Amino acid sequence: MLRVLTYHRIAEPNERPHLDPSLISATPAVFQQQMLHLAEQYDVVTMQEVLEAVAGRRTLSPRAVLITFDDAYRDFIEHACPVLNRLTLPAPRESLVLVEEAAAELRRAGIGVSEMGLRGPTLDDVFLQLTGKPPSENGGPASTAAV
Repeated sequence: MLRVLTYHRIAEPNERPHLDPSLISATPAVFQQQMLHLAEQYDVVTMQEVLEAVAGRRTLSPRAVLITFDDAYRDFIEHACPVLNRLTLPAPRESLVLVEEAAAELRRAGIGVSEMGLRGPTLDDVFLQLTGKPPSENGGPASTAAV
């Protein structure tokens, strides 16, 4: 069985009051406790490892956990990344590097960016691709579930 933890924001409730506080999945202290527990008790896997398991090219541990972040808020870099790095836990960070590189290149070219986003496949997208059915059929994954 694969467990999937989806986080939105890691922040203190009053840290950025202009952002919706209901999107906070955990405070930094609670997130650190959760990641310590995962590091000690579970096998944290990457999305690539999950896809390889679905394709039959690898087997996941019965204690496999996938950590995902639905959005790339600043608090992901400030609070989540240091914990994930310190514990060497995999989580989707590649998109952030691409965003930083793209933004730096645009700044160097003198181009201002008012709105920019990257979209990777959601768990619903992966489910649809693998089964040919929308996730609402047969109890498929719900990408809106948060921790």
